[in-house]
Amino acid sequence: MTALATRKDIMIVNMGPHHPSMHGVLRLILTLDGENVIDYRPILGYLHIVIMLELSRIASHLLWRGPFTANIGAQTPFFYIFRERELIYDLFKAATGMQMMHNYFRIGGIAADLPHG
Repeated sequence: MTALATRKDIMIVNMGPHHPSMHGVLRLILTLDGENVIDYRPILGYLHIVIMLELSRIASHLLWRGPFTANIGAQTPFFYIFRERELIYDLFKAATGMQMMHNYFRIGGIAADLPHG
């Protein structure tokens, strides 16, 4: 019989982050017995994923805006917008090694992040 099986009021909860500037930096998966913490699992480093998603979103908006301005007759903004989009793709390439199909790999996958029960 495991230690968890002998407890009665077991709860597994996510805790953190509590401040907007800490978005995604630290997440704790706590196992509680009433008010007592009997186990915890820290998960670090989600901030880089959030930043990549936001930059990807900005790049997508630029991809829409550039051709739109060209379609309404403003050719010059088209070139400036695509230059800025390429700067974002340069950041992706520096971070992941790929410019267009950028991705991070998580050893073990999503299933490794879920609490086992």
